[in-house]
Amino acid sequence: MLAKTPFFRVRLHIGIMLLVILSCGILFKGVLTIVHDQSAQSAQVNAKSHFQERASILTKHLSSVFDSAKLTAAIQISNPLSHTPIDANGLAHPMAQPFIVAVTHTPAVYSVYLSHPNGNFLQVINALNDPQIAKARSAPPNTAYIVRAIDRSNGKSIESWRFLDANRRMLDVRISKEVTFDPRVRPWYRKAMQSEEVTFSDPYVFHSNSELGISAAIQSSDHEGEIIGVDLTLGGLDAFLTHRIHWPGSHAVLLDRQKQVLAQAHIPSKSGLVTLPLPLLSNLDDANQTWAMRFSSLYSPQSGQRARMVGPEGMEEILYVNDLDGLDSPVTLALSAPLASFMGPVETMFDNIRSLTIILLAVLLPVALMAAWLLSRNLGQLSTAFQGFARTESVTGLPGGSFITEANDLIESAGKMLKTLQSRTEQRDASQKRLHKLIELGISIGSERKRNKLLRSILTGGVEMSRSDAGTLYLRQDDDTLTFAIRTKTDELPDIRLPLFDETGAPNSRFVATHVGATGEIVRIDDVYRETRFDMSGAKSVDKDTGYRTVSMLCMPLKTHEGEILGVLQLLNALDEDGQPRPYRDEDIGFVEAVAAQAAVALANHHLVEGLRKLTDAFIQVIAGAIDAKSPYTGGHCNRVPMLAQMLAEAAERSDSGPFADFHFANDDERYEFKIAGWLHDCGKVVTPEHIVDKATKLETIYNRIHEVRMRYEALYRDVEIDYWRDMTEPSADQEALAAKRDAELARLQEEYAFIARCNEGGEFMDPEDIQRLRAIAEQTWTRHFDDRIGLSQDELLRYGDEPPIAPPATEPLLADKPHHVTPRRMADPSKPYGDNPYGFTMAVPDNKQNMGELYNLAVSRGTLTAEDRYIINGHMLQTISMLETLPFPKFLKRVPEYAGSHHETMTGSGYPRGLRKEDMSVPARMMAIADIFEALTASDRPYKKPKSLSEAVRILSFMRNDGHVDPELFDLFLTSGVYRQYGEQFLQPEQCDEVDIAHYLSDDAKTAS
Repeated sequence: MLAKTPFFRVRLHIGIMLLVILSCGILFKGVLTIVHDQSAQSAQVNAKSHFQERASILTKHLSSVFDSAKLTAAIQISNPLSHTPIDANGLAHPMAQPFIVAVTHTPAVYSVYLSHPNGNFLQVINALNDPQIAKARSAPPNTAYIVRAIDRSNGKSIESWRFLDANRRMLDVRISKEVTFDPRVRPWYRKAMQSEEVTFSDPYVFHSNSELGISAAIQSSDHEGEIIGVDLTLGGLDAFLTHRIHWPGSHAVLLDRQKQVLAQAHIPSKSGLVTLPLPLLSNLDDANQTWAMRFSSLYSPQSGQRARMVGPEGMEEILYVNDLDGLDSPVTLALSAPLASFMGPVETMFDNIRSLTIILLAVLLPVALMAAWLLSRNLGQLSTAFQGFARTESVTGLPGGSFITEANDLIESAGKMLKTLQSRTEQRDASQKRLHKLIELGISIGSERKRNKLLRSILTGGVEMSRSDAGTLYLRQDDDTLTFAIRTKTDELPDIRLPLFDETGAPNSRFVATHVGATGEIVRIDDVYRETRFDMSGAKSVDKDTGYRTVSMLCMPLKTHEGEILGVLQLLNALDEDGQPRPYRDEDIGFVEAVAAQAAVALANHHLVEGLRKLTDAFIQVIAGAIDAKSPYTGGHCNRVPMLAQMLAEAAERSDSGPFADFHFANDDERYEFKIAGWLHDCGKVVTPEHIVDKATKLETIYNRIHEVRMRYEALYRDVEIDYWRDMTEPSADQEALAAKRDAELARLQEEYAFIARCNEGGEFMDPEDIQRLRAIAEQTWTRHFDDRIGLSQDELLRYGDEPPIAPPATEPLLADKPHHVTPRRMADPSKPYGDNPYGFTMAVPDNKQNMGELYNLAVSRGTLTAEDRYIINGHMLQTISMLETLPFPKFLKRVPEYAGSHHETMTGSGYPRGLRKEDMSVPARMMAIADIFEALTASDRPYKKPKSLSEAVRILSFMRNDGHVDPELFDLFLTSGVYRQYGEQFLQPEQCDEVDIAHYLSDDAKTAS
C-alpha cells in the first residue's frame, strides 16, 4: 500500500537547518543544565561514600599494625626457649633468631625484646625500619639488625651491642660494663606485670634511640617477671599514614584520649601548599590551624565512627573520625580532604561538553545546510533508481508518508527493496554460518588426537552441517568389513561386521552403507520406504520397534585424496525450518562432502600417528628387552622400572594436598613421554660388557680366573706329593716325620686356597688383615714350565708391550699384578676426560681402562668390582644420555633424556654422571631414581643376591633418604600412597610381601598430614 502524501511539505535542507538549530538550543539550555546538577549531586554523594570507605580501610590497616605487634608478642612468649638464661652474648640466645625473623616479617615493628626478673635483657632492633637507631648508636654501614643484651647475673653488669648486616653476618661488637638501663622500671614492664594479656603502654621515649613510641608487652604465664615486648615508633606510624592517603590537601592525625598528636600525615594541595606538622604529643586544641580546629570539634574518645561535611559552599571538606580497635587506651584516627579533590573530573567533563557543543553548533549549521541542499537535489534520482531495483517486491509495515517529498518517495522504494534484500540476506547469512561451522569443524577435527573424540566430532559435524536428525559412522576394517563406530543414539552399538564384497569380489550392494564403502559413491535417498535399490528392512525394523519415522537418507564415503575409503557417514532425516523431515539438497551434500573429506584426512593422520606410536613403543620395548636379555641377572628390569615409576607418578597426580598437590602431567603426551623415558632409562647398557655387568666374583672376566689360581695350587699340591715320595726313597728317611710334613703342607694349601676362594666371592666388607694375608700368600712361588706368550690373540700380545719374556722354567709369584694385566686409558687431554663435555658429565675417570691384576682384584674391599669396573658399569649412564640426546625426539618427547638420564643422581649432588642436586632435577626425574633403586632391591631374578622383602627394601630406601640419595617427599608419597605394596603384589614373590610399618619411616610432616 502506497503512503499518503501529506498536505503540508517542506524542502529537506530547510527542515534540517531548523531541526539542528532547535535541537542544539534545547540540548544546551535545558538538558545539559539538568545533567550537570544531577551529576554534581551524585559526585558529592559518591565522594563522601568513597572517602568514608577508604578511611574505614585505613582505620583497619592501622588497627592491623597494632594487632601485628600484639600478635608478635603473644607468639614469642609461647616459645619455651624464652626461659633460657640471658648472658652478654645475646646473639647466642635461642630467641635471637626468632626475634630477627619477627622484626623482618613485621615491617611496622621497630624491635622485639625479652626481659627476665633479674634485670637481664635481650633486644633485637630492625635498623632498616628506623635509620635513627643506626645514627644514635653510630652503627657500621650496612647495619640491618642490632642485637642488644644486658647481663646482671652473678654480680656482673655487662651490656653488649652486636651489629649485623642483612645476611645476619657480624659487622661489629661493642661491650660496656656501665649499664644504666633497667627494664624492670620501664612503664611497659610494670604494666605487663599487672596483666595476663598483651598490654599497650602510653607513648614514651625509647631508651635505645630517644624516639617517641608505644610498646606492646606480655608476661609469661609460667615464669613470673619474664616479659616479651614489641616496640612501635610513632615516626613509623607517620610514614604509614603518609603512604596510604593520596587526596591533595588532605590531613591524617592519630590522637590519644587527651587529644595529643601521636602521628600525622599531610598531603600538599593542588597548588603545592604544604601544611606544617604539629609537634608530637601537642594538644589538638592548642593548634590554630583550620583543619586542626575542625578535627577537635568532631573528636570524642570511644564514640565510634563518624563523618560529616563542613565548611562554606565551594570550600567544603569531608571529615572522618574513628577509634582504633585492640588498644588499652582510646586511640583515634582523624581524616580530612577537600570535596574539590573528588569533583575535579565532573567539572572538567562538563567544561569539555560546553566547549564541544558550541564548536559543533558553529560547524554543524553550514555543513548541514549544504549537505541537505545536495541531498534534496539528488533524492529524486535515487528514488527512481530504488523503485526500478525493487519493482518486483511488495512492501508492508512501512511508516506513513513523509512531509519531505524526496523522503516519501524513498520510503516507498526502500520498502519494496527490503523484502528482497532480507530474503537474500537470510540465505547468505545461513550459508556463511554453515561455512563458518565447517571451518571450525575442520580445525576441531584436524587438531583432535583422541580417537573417540575424533569420531564423535566427525559424526556431530556431519549431522549439524546437513541439519540431520540422526546419523551413524561406520569404519572400514583390515578384513574389508564395515563396523559400527559411533552413532547419535545412546544405545549399545551392534557388534556385527558388514562385508564390503561378496564371494566373487564384487561390491556388496545389498546395503547402502556397504555399497558406498565399496564403491566410494555418494548415495541420496529421498524416501526410504520407496527405495528399491537397497535393502531398507533394517531401517524399517528399527522404525517399527521405536516408533521413529525414517524419511530421507544420505550416505557419504570418507575417502582420502589417494582414493582409500576409511569409512562411511550415514545421515538420516534432513530437517526443514519447522523441524519436519525433508529430502537432502545439493547444498547439504556439498557441505557434508567437505566434512567427509576433512574427516578422511584426520582419520588417516590418526591411523598414521597411532601406527608410528605403536611402532615406537614396540621398538623401544625390543631395545629394553634386549638389554634385559643381555644379562641373565637383570631380566625384566627395564620392564618393571617404568611400571613402578608410572605408579608413583599416578599417586602424585592423585594428591590433593602436600608437596605434590599441584603436580600433574598436562596431557597424555607428557605421560607417554615419562613412560618412554622409563623404558629407555638403561639403554646405555647395550654397550656395557656382560662379563662386568654379571661380575659375580672378583677374578671373573669372560670366565672366573679362580680356576687359574686353583691349577697353581694343584701343581703345588702335586709338588708336595712328589717331594714326599722322593724323600721316602732316601735310606735314612723318617717315614712318620715325612708323612706329617706332607700332611701339614697339603692342609696348608687346602686352607690357603679356601681362603682365596672366599676372598674371590666378595662381600660387604673385607678386613685389612685379610688383605695383608693375601699379599703374604702372593709371595709364595710356583714354577711355570710352558711359554705363556704362545696361543694368544693379537690384543693379548699387545698388552705385554715392552715387558721382557721369561723363558720357562720360570719361578713366578702365586698371585701377581703384572704389567700386562693393566690396560691404560689414553686421553688427548687428561684434564678434560670428556672433551668439550656438552652434557656436563662430572664422573671421575680412572687412569686405566682395565686392571685384571690378581691381587688388585682380590683386595677389593666391598663387592666384586674394581674402580675400573665400576666406571664401566656407571658409564652406561654416559651412553644413555649421549644416545638419547642425539636422537631427534619430537617436541612432546624432548624431556626423555632428562627423565631417563638422572636416575643415578642424588639430592645432594653426590650421584652420577653429572652430579645434579635436587633443584636441578624435575619431579619425574626424581621419581625414576626411586623406581630404579626399589626394583633393584626387590628383584628376584638376580642369582648373585637374595631378593629383599618389602620391609627390607623400604628400610634400605629410608637409609638412602637419610643420606640424601632420594627425594624425601617422594619417599613419603611412595609409602603413604601404598605404591610399594601395589608394586609388590603385582611383581614380587608372595614371601617377599611382608608387613611394613610405614609410620617408622615417614617424616614428621607426612605423619601430621596422614
